[in-house]
Amino acid sequence: VRLAAIEWRDTMKQTKGNVLWFSKALFGDNVPDDADMPTEDGTVIYIDCADEHCDSSKFSESLAMPFYVYAADIPRSVTNIAVLVNEKCANLIPGCSAHGIALKDFLGRMYPRISVTYGVPPSTSHALSRMTLARQLICPPGVSCLLPGLAKGQKSTLVADDERYPWLEPLVEKAQLMDISILKRKVDVEKEVMIVKDGQVEGKVTPKVGTAGSAATKTSGGIDFQMGIPISSSNPEDLTAFLTQQPHDKTMCKNLRGRVGRWVHDLEYAAKAQYNNPLQVYAGKAERLFEPSVLNPYRKPTTYRYEDTLYPSCTPELFNVEGFCEVMGEMEMPRMMFVGDSLTFQFSQSVWKLLGNDSDPGRDDLGTWTKQIACPVGSVYDEITFTFVRN
Repeated sequence: VRLAAIEWRDTMKQTKGNVLWFSKALFGDNVPDDADMPTEDGTVIYIDCADEHCDSSKFSESLAMPFYVYAADIPRSVTNIAVLVNEKCANLIPGCSAHGIALKDFLGRMYPRISVTYGVPPSTSHALSRMTLARQLICPPGVSCLLPGLAKGQKSTLVADDERYPWLEPLVEKAQLMDISILKRKVDVEKEVMIVKDGQVEGKVTPKVGTAGSAATKTSGGIDFQMGIPISSSNPEDLTAFLTQQPHDKTMCKNLRGRVGRWVHDLEYAAKAQYNNPLQVYAGKAERLFEPSVLNPYRKPTTYRYEDTLYPSCTPELFNVEGFCEVMGEMEMPRMMFVGDSLTFQFSQSVWKLLGNDSDPGRDDLGTWTKQIACPVGSVYDEITFTFVRN
């Protein structure tokens, strides 16, 4: 499969160099431009019908995952992202193309410095080549991604589906395919929904929207979706609410926090975030010279709080010694070391003072300092050691 994808890509590149009529004769008006050529340094997301031959079944559907799943799985080092939608899915399945376009717009906000594109591949060979050759492939539940996902030899993220392909998880485990991440779906719970038209009840349907938890699953990238992934049909009536929902598992916030947000002026927060007393060394000079007033009780740079706008449930909490010792204990890390220049030195001072310490850590004329901070009773560690070393 990989060799076929490479051959198709090379053929397309040669075709682009031939006369225009030859390209038109082979591909009509759908000759891909350079941006549509398969690349090996980006991420491809492929949205298709959940089943094969979606044009021949009235029960066909396209399945969607919340946007946060993609943002948590795609590395920030990616160079380009392509959201591809199968042509039949785009034309026949309600919400399929809207799903792809909305995902492209979302990823454009989450990855503002790279190219994020949306497209409908003109042929199956084009789609398979792009999926197979991409550095990373991510797909909602569906059969189209299985073959290129297994054949890639690079990172693929697929979603388990015990009804459509129960063999996928056992195969990946038995063959030890380390580059393939399997995401588990949240347990589907049956809930009848009435269909009402013109005030009359026409029937009932049982949509499959995950609501209950399942076993923990870790992708090869280390992302821990402990409660499984919510899956829904791309119903245009409630698609936006489903796609943009908040993460149901707070462990995902570490991959989402701080990427799209704003700074908000908040004096109530500022009152909690002040140092117990100013630094007596160089970095504390501005604070020592500041004269508070009724209108300006705190220095203005210390009165802003950051909040996430896309995922407000992931907005950072106030940094304090209780939370710090809890996190360090969970990570089994009894020591924090800062290595850097004068800027890192000031950063280490800030961390020390934000934890409520009255003393100053280190001196401007020394290249290193080490101190211990006492943790609250009941913490994993009685104290955490801080060390700064100038590089």
